[in-house]
Amino acid sequence: MSTAPNAYSNFARRSAAVILNVLLIVACLGPFIFLLNNLILPHLYSPAAMVAYQAIRTLLEIILISYTMSWCTAHYGGSPGKLLLGLRVIKANSGEYLTLREAWFRFFMTVLMISSVVGLFIMFFNPKNQAPQDYLFNTIVIKDADDYALEPMDLDSVLL
Repeated sequence: MSTAPNAYSNFARRSAAVILNVLLIVACLGPFIFLLNNLILPHLYSPAAMVAYQAIRTLLEIILISYTMSWCTAHYGGSPGKLLLGLRVIKANSGEYLTLREAWFRFFMTVLMISSVVGLFIMFFNPKNQAPQDYLFNTIVIKDADDYALEPMDLDSVLL
């Protein structure tokens, strides 16, 4: 697959997509967490119960966020933030969307790379603006073009 050099997304746009993702997560999960903390937490009297509640809530948040981001990437070609900014994550060699498994692993690598600032600067030194997770999974992030449809892919081709 041949992609024009100006079709690749830049650092600023990808960073804005991450910020949008965080804002969307806070907007969606914030009220839910507020209610849980005000309905359940006041009734937990032992420190062990409070720790267990926090651990279960954190685990549920991680599962929900990772699955949502991965599913959107596999099904629509990008996380909600990327989609709002007109970006797509595709396989570099074929132009196809990722499978759910590939999208899930790519999401966790993205979280690891964001937490290590060094990973972010790799994007500045390559012509396709690929981050380390893009190299690992042979993906590119492109600006939405007419060649790439906005409709979701067939679920049979996306699932593991």
